[in-house]
Amino acid sequence: LIEGPREIGSRRVPLCYNHMTIGTSDGPKDNDIVLPVPEMANRQAILKLIQGNLFFNNLNPRFEIMVNGTSSAFSQLQPGDRLSI
Repeated sequence: LIEGPREIGSRRVPLCYNHMTIGTSDGPKDNDIVLPVPEMANRQAILKLIQGNLFFNNLNPRFEIMVNGTSSAFSQLQPGDRLSI
């Protein structure tokens, strides 16, 4: 589950590829998951599926991302984990 600010809300996103990028549409890079969040970089984070394990990496530490309520730059995600952007 990916959570954005209150005005954007939450949504479930299926993992369709071995890696998926998260970011805004403002900038030169396209992203798999686009969120209209002003406090986020064009290429903010990446989700990677490696040997059946899902990993999260915040690519721009200027903007904090929370995993289950804790600030995180990198984490192995488990079923039910929440990313808050």
